[in-house]
Amino acid sequence: MSKWTGCVGFEIDSTETSPGVHTPKIVERSFKGDTILNTRSLQPSEEIAMTPRPNVKVSIVADAEARDNFHAIRYATYMGKRWIVVTADATAYPRLYMTLGGLYHG
Repeated sequence: MSKWTGCVGFEIDSTETSPGVHTPKIVERSFKGDTILNTRSLQPSEEIAMTPRPNVKVSIVADAEARDNFHAIRYATYMGKRWIVVTADATAYPRLYMTLGGLYHG
């Protein structure tokens, strides 16, 4: 298990930038934790080459605000990039477990 330090992006609101188009308002917060799982897999895609994707599970020490808003987590930083948080598990408070998926382009 290795240590992890990074930012977690929470979507706190969204604004309508044009009719029918909503842009999320993201607030980043810094956390420390552990990398529990660090593997990679190849995801089938419609392109010729398969897309490499990390299978990373991060455990952070969450405060009450992060626990209460875990449903609003959109991404976490890992290796200098923003990755989509595919799952966020707050059942083992004060630990919050996040599984990272593909790159976040929001």
